[in-house]
Amino acid sequence: MDRRNLADLLAMGFEENRVRLLRSFDAEASAPDVPDPYYGGEDGFDTVYAMIRSACERLLDKLESVEQC
Repeated sequence: MDRRNLADLLAMGFEENRVRLLRSFDAEASAPDVPDPYYGGEDGFDTVYAMIRSACERLLDKLESVEQC
């Protein structure tokens, strides 16, 4: 869910046009990476959960719109 994970997948041979960062689906995301919640203070896990949920909701919206075509 971060650029390091993306780089690892590309190094394994995944095609660049077939792999995206999760938050790229969320137009309101302020940064492309999902940070490690352990370093986010007391609210780290809640913050990361909210980021993931928002991005997944946008991804689902995208998948549903493609399915309707």
